[in-house]
Amino acid sequence: MILRLSSLVFICVLIRRNQGSALHGACLSNDDCGTIDTYCKNETCVCRENFAVWYDSCIQMPSPPIRCTKKLECHPTLGGRSMCTKKGQCACKAFHHLHQGQCVKNRDLHTICEHDHQCYCGADCEAKIACIHKSCTCKTGHKPYRTRRCIRDSLYVDIPNESILSTTIHKNKSIEPVEHNAALQVEQKFVEHPINESVEQKRNPNMAVPSENTVEPSVERASTSSSNILLYGRYSIAMLVVVVTLNYY
Repeated sequence: MILRLSSLVFICVLIRRNQGSALHGACLSNDDCGTIDTYCKNETCVCRENFAVWYDSCIQMPSPPIRCTKKLECHPTLGGRSMCTKKGQCACKAFHHLHQGQCVKNRDLHTICEHDHQCYCGADCEAKIACIHKSCTCKTGHKPYRTRRCIRDSLYVDIPNESILSTTIHKNKSIEPVEHNAALQVEQKFVEHPINESVEQKRNPNMAVPSENTVEPSVERASTSSSNILLYGRYSIAMLVVVVTLNYY
């Protein structure tokens, strides 16, 4: 019997550590309060502003308040998941929250979801939770805390997009001179070694490129052959004239 009682006490302590203090429980900081939408005030967990006590939970009320005498008067404004409190004010039912003026059922951390607004871990936690892969999950840069809430992850380092863009631009600028120099080298190579250069120039890159006034060897040989033919023709005509003259006499 004593063993069972000890086990029960241990389980209760473990649950309290994981979930935090209940509404109206003792606390030293806001993190000690485990009930959603509560905070630590005078070392006691109480409901946040615009929330009202409903048994062991806090229910959300619209601002400005909507007066009512029965729940049906709240439905046209807040939807079918609203209620009328004992103080005559419209509010969302327990475990519901306001989204775009309508009461929506809470989806706790690690539960199935379809949209971001369904996931809820408190009014101060809405920007830290989202529906990721059909499951309510803490957003990047945050981590689960006491099974139901998301808090800032102190180990996460956020690198701004501007820094990444600046680094990329800097790298591109450092590459540009290299590409420009390579283009100049290619251009100089084509100037030094034109496409229509002769076979001798390709075999010997150090060979001087002839200027425009230089006569090609083949052209010079052709000119010499033409001169020789012309001289031979003139000599043949002169010999023919001599032979004809001798025969005449």
